Amino acid sequence: MKKVLIFVTRYLAYASNIVFAHECRVALTQLGIDVEICDIMNEEDAEQILLSYVGKKYDAVLDFNSVLPRVMADKEHFIDMIDAPFFDYIVDHPLYHDPILKQPVKNFNVICIDRDHADYVRKYYPHIKRVSFLPVPVGLHSSLMPFERRRNTLLFTGSYYPPEKFEKIMNELPDDIKKMCESMTEILIAENGENIVCAPEEAFDKALNDMGKTVEELAMQVVTEGCYSDDITIYRTLLNKCFVADIYARAILRRKAVYKAADTGVPLLLCGNEWDISELCNRKNVEWIKDVDYREVSGLISSCRAVMNVLPGFTNGIHDRVTMGMMTGTAVVTNSNKYIDEFFAEGEDYLNLSHITDDDAVLESVAKHSFETARKMFSREAFAEKLVKAMGML
Repeated sequence: MKKVLIFVTRYLAYASNIVFAHECRVALTQLGIDVEICDIMNEEDAEQILLSYVGKKYDAVLDFNSVLPRVMADKEHFIDMIDAPFFDYIVDHPLYHDPILKQPVKNFNVICIDRDHADYVRKYYPHIKRVSFLPVPVGLHSSLMPFERRRNTLLFTGSYYPPEKFEKIMNELPDDIKKMCESMTEILIAENGENIVCAPEEAFDKALNDMGKTVEELAMQVVTEGCYSDDITIYRTLLNKCFVADIYARAILRRKAVYKAADTGVPLLLCGNEWDISELCNRKNVEWIKDVDYREVSGLISSCRAVMNVLPGFTNGIHDRVTMGMMTGTAVVTNSNKYIDEFFAEGEDYLNLSHITDDDAVLESVAKHSFETARKMFSREAFAEKLVKAMGML
């Protein structure tokens, strides 16, 4: 019997990785694979627990947004001390994970939730052995609330990030890096919106060209030791240094989209931190609740007739707000990208952010059609087959 070890090593947004790990276990178990989960998030003796796996053999080891490649034991990478290929399931742009991805782990593999993210890893981290694309699992919900019993509300699950917070961080950067980030932010905001077409690396390239500089010239302000060894290393190090431009642009685009939704007058339910500091909570058509554990999100989504998604810079992938909305029989309102345009039809499987409505007939039609589309693509059975293929276990 094949064996897979899944680590839960740190807290991701709303404990989402706990749900992802559970869904992976359920999916793989259905294929007759023995799955063990090691959750050390709240363990005081986490180091000893990790060391207990040294020398053990598995067909694959999996973690989400992992920090394990940086963990050392006796001057050796801990993950190399387990007899198994290691898979880091990255649920954001790889630029944020440069300190992890650059680690010289012997059998390092990556799963991305965006096809362009996967291409980025292949190009800038050539030591990574296998790179695959696979949206995160959300499972098929067997008991769905009838549409007519749901709240006539547009739900948005996600915290409010005041753009000013990231502007302050940007202002503290070295001059040339600051200018790069300012230019990147402008490009990302100008080119993205109802359709996400510009990735951070594309904005970086355009900003660099506008400044008339080379990556080597810009690198002179980056003091990270070893970042000058080759062009690939310089590039990925610099893009990581400019991460705030991506976060800043996301914050502005999210605020713009949510405010625009509120301006339509449809009933809007915001679930996430810090929305209470925005003036939106004073509007009659807006209700706010604090964030909920990710394990409660699907129930919340399935209680509403529509759920809103603002893609966090994904140019060729899909966010779990979209898949979870579709799989719970909820109408999804989202911006689009290459992946969404390829597999889903606007007006049938989802509504664009520019076409927000509270028309019951429209919402129910979209919800039913997208549910049938999504259950074929994102069922546990479909996910399990894709996951074992991604991990080379077929």
